[in-house]
Formats: sequence, structure tokens, C-alpha cells
Amino acid sequence: MIDVASEVARTLVPVFSVIGVGWLLSARRIFATEELGRLAITVCSPCFVFSLMSRTEMSTSEGLTLVAGTLCALLMGLALGALTTREDPARRRGAMLCTTFWNSGNLAMSCCGLAYGRAGYEAGAVVFVTVLACQSTLGIWIAKGRGGFGALFRAPLFWGAGLGLLVRGGEVSIPEMVMDPVEMVGGVTIPLMLLTLGGQLKGLRTATWRPSLHIAGLRLTAGVVTMTLFVWVVSVHGVARDVLLVNAIMPGAVMNVVLAQRYSAAPERVASVTVVGTVVSAALLPLVLGWLHSNPS
Repeated sequence: MIDVASEVARTLVPVFSVIGVGWLLSARRIFATEELGRLAITVCSPCFVFSLMSRTEMSTSEGLTLVAGTLCALLMGLALGALTTREDPARRRGAMLCTTFWNSGNLAMSCCGLAYGRAGYEAGAVVFVTVLACQSTLGIWIAKGRGGFGALFRAPLFWGAGLGLLVRGGEVSIPEMVMDPVEMVGGVTIPLMLLTLGGQLKGLRTATWRPSLHIAGLRLTAGVVTMTLFVWVVSVHGVARDVLLVNAIMPGAVMNVVLAQRYSAAPERVASVTVVGTVVSAALLPLVLGWLHSNPS
């Protein structure tokens, strides 16, 4: 029991410490959260994912399993959000964003990497890229009410992942003098994303908490029910199982707030759901990680 608690603490203490530093630095206006986030998502993350995918030892079947599980959870979240919200169109679109897309990058990938090492980062990156690809297309369509599917091909992360898989599939040998700077830039992705998350949370405000808790609960319900059924029916084991179940309890993504603000999809409500969901997920993470460490597959 002590060993399990130690493993959980080893994973969560660094994650929430860096998030806390980001929150404090943002409060003191030491950095601009928007610029930091843009740097993380357009420069560092593509390098990070490229370096992971180009040298991954993950099998194709495991990668496809992670993509399939992620898509099932996204579709369940979308269905729950569409069927259970009976509000004006703007609030409904905002609720659907919150129930569909979760924080697969800043929080989930960090926890998976610290808990399971490179294999955790690789599996977490597959989920992250899948969620981001859907958020860059389907997410814009939900928030805007139409269009959005061309945005996928303008996302640097998509190209980083795609090029990495091409290099790996073609067994292309890249000189170390090229890979080293790519890995150096990619190496700052996780701390940069956690600092950004802390700054973003500092800038969000909680509106009415009861509706926000309801929508955050729908997001968790979609994740937990879908991912649990998926790993059981498909017999997913090892790191892939644990990464999917960690993602199951993640809160709504902060990017949902950006989309809601841009397309007038009740941004105050979306921000409130994100804050409430993050608090709930922070309370659940020790329990879930403790159970996963106690019940290896």
C-alpha cells in the first residue's frame, strides 16, 4: 500500500507543482499565457510528437486500439452532450464542447509519462493527437455550427505526428545532428504545457457551479463508461489500458474555452465547466492511479 501511494505521489506531485507555479506566475503577470500556449502547441508539441512517433516501439495494433478507444469516448461525449442539454443553441454548443473534448495534453499526457515512462508518453501522444485532430475539425463545427474540417491540415501537431509515422514506417534514418535539436525543443513540451495550464486556469472564472458540475459530470460519465467498456470488450492490457483509463477521468480541455470565445458558444459557461471539472479530476486522479498500480494487467 505504501509503495502504491509512493508511485501515485511520484506522478502527481510534479504535475500539480508545475501547474501551481504556472498559476502563481500568471497571477504576477510574469508571462503571457496565450503566447506560452501558442509556443507549446505550434512549435514544441509537434517536435515532441515527431520524436516520439518516429522512434516508437509501439505496435500498429496497439496504436489503432488507442485511436479506436479515444474515438468511442469522443462520440459518447458528443451524444451525451447533444441528448441531455435542452438550452438555447449557444449554451448547447458550449455544453457539447465540454462533454466531447477532454484535456488529453497538458494533464493526461503528463500523468501518463510520469507514471509509465516513454511508453506512457507514446500512448498518451496517440490519444492527444486523436483528440486534437477531432477538436480542430469536429470541435469547430460544434462551436460554429458548420465548417471547420479544413483546419486539421493547418495544425502543426497533425503534421508532426504524420511525418513521424512516415519516418518510422519507412525506416528512415535521420542524422543525430537533425534529431537532437528537434528533441531538445520537444523536451520542454510537458513543463511548458503544465505552466500554460496553470496560467489558463488562473484566467478562468467560475459562474453558476451547479450547471457546471452537471456538465462536468457528463464528461466524466462519457469517459469512464466508454473507456471501461472498451478496455473490457476489446481486452486492452498493459500501458494502453492504463492510459485510456487515465484519459477517462480528464476534465474538459481549456481549448474548449478558446473555441467558445471565438464562436460565441457560451464561453463563461464553458470556462466554469473547465474549472469545476479540473478540481473533480484532481480529486479522482490519486484514486484511479492507485487502483491501476494495484491492479496491473
